[in-house]
Amino acid sequence: TPANNCILLMMVGGPSQLDTFDMKPNAPSEIRGPFRPIKTNVPGIEISEIFPRTARHADKFSIIRSMYHNGAAVHDAGHHVMQTGRLFEYDVEHPSFGCVTSKVCGGKHVVLPGPIGATGGNMPHGEGPGFLGEAFAPTMLACDDSSAPARYGDNQFGRSCYQALKQVQSGTRFVTVNMFSTVFDELTWDMHGAKPFTPMSAYRDVVGPMFDMAYSSLLEDLARTGLLSNTMVIALGEFGRTPQINAAGGRDHWTQCYSVLAGGGPLRGGTI
Repeated sequence: TPANNCILLMMVGGPSQLDTFDMKPNAPSEIRGPFRPIKTNVPGIEISEIFPRTARHADKFSIIRSMYHNGAAVHDAGHHVMQTGRLFEYDVEHPSFGCVTSKVCGGKHVVLPGPIGATGGNMPHGEGPGFLGEAFAPTMLACDDSSAPARYGDNQFGRSCYQALKQVQSGTRFVTVNMFSTVFDELTWDMHGAKPFTPMSAYRDVVGPMFDMAYSSLLEDLARTGLLSNTMVIALGEFGRTPQINAAGGRDHWTQCYSVLAGGGPLRGGTI
């Protein structure tokens, strides 16, 4: 099955693989974290308890647990690497995946609910038009979709995921959804453990449920409408988190190994 469309969910902040999709329940306590694994609808695949709805859709995506990059362990570099595929050159002369898709497939690239803002560095985030020119620059589309079903979540990310579905239905070929616009003074995946960053408990109480509701609902609706067969859905962050829990009870940046969810289109589901 060809993939005519792609929805890229940027999990801004760098999710901890050890507390989401690559848990180590038998590791020492300073590594395994506070959450327990739960079974999914695919025998042998377990994910974190913070994703109970996503667990019911493991047959629709695969988990890549061996992602890494050689870029700097800073958010800006990670955004650029993940959205352009370049490891060492952080400049706007290299286009985003969305711009390439727009060029090759003849469709537009929409970014919801807008570009990523300050994350502590000065590198671009990979959303510029690059060498393909302004004709293929992504459209920054503000999202205030009050028609989004409650099951997507009453938050900007949920509404943006619902709008991403509507964009694909209307012919948009590539949609990027940025889950957060910053990592400062906001609950994100950037769980260093102390302010201005996120405590680990927020994965269970806020950030995990936010992703769980929107992602599972998006997969459900793409499957229901027949669009999942030709729409890839990629969920990823800019890096993972350190195996060792730090003194503040969180984890720090780690580019050496992290997890990505990939499903839809020609991508096989229910595998690791």
